[in-house]
Amino acid sequence: MAKNKQATSEAGKRISEWVKSQAANKSAAPITSVANEPPPAKLNPKILWGVLAAIGGVAIIGLIAFMIPLSQPTMQTVRGTVMLNGKPISNCKVGFFPELKESEAFNPDRHGFGFALTDSSGNYAIQHPQGEAGIWPGKYKVTFVAWVTNKGDPLPPETKPSEVEGGVINLFPDDYEAPSTTTESVKVEKGIVNVFSFDIKTK
Repeated sequence: MAKNKQATSEAGKRISEWVKSQAANKSAAPITSVANEPPPAKLNPKILWGVLAAIGGVAIIGLIAFMIPLSQPTMQTVRGTVMLNGKPISNCKVGFFPELKESEAFNPDRHGFGFALTDSSGNYAIQHPQGEAGIWPGKYKVTFVAWVTNKGDPLPPETKPSEVEGGVINLFPDDYEAPSTTTESVKVEKGIVNVFSFDIKTK
């Protein structure tokens, strides 16, 4: 019986040691597998700085493009004389509107336009609505309007025709009032003084 107990005890010890060894092997397995994996690749510092420099360059270019507006064409001098039936006409509002294609929409950043008021000799000098003298190069449709009261008196420049009691009359034919119907057109050239004289007939 003593031998049997001793054998049983020794068998129990062996089983216990085997169980412990298996548990130790299982717990060590992940460590062994991680240790056997290759280390992560290191990024070359030169490549890293190159990428950062490229990103920074794009950002700087975008910021400069945002802060600096696109250059606009230089204003060109436009002047001349307006006559009605062979006689100079005063207080005539002359309008230069861009001659656009059928599918083209007006863009104030790309298309020039301007106005002028003739003096007593019928002379005019085109100005941009913001007050700058001249107009951009390009093709323009030219309009003419000279409002007078029903008694024939000219309207002051700041007077709105709709506010005149008794109504007003345009001395020019109606076709010349709008850029879509006027028959007068000009081309403003770059680098010269552009002089355009007009003699509009009512009959």
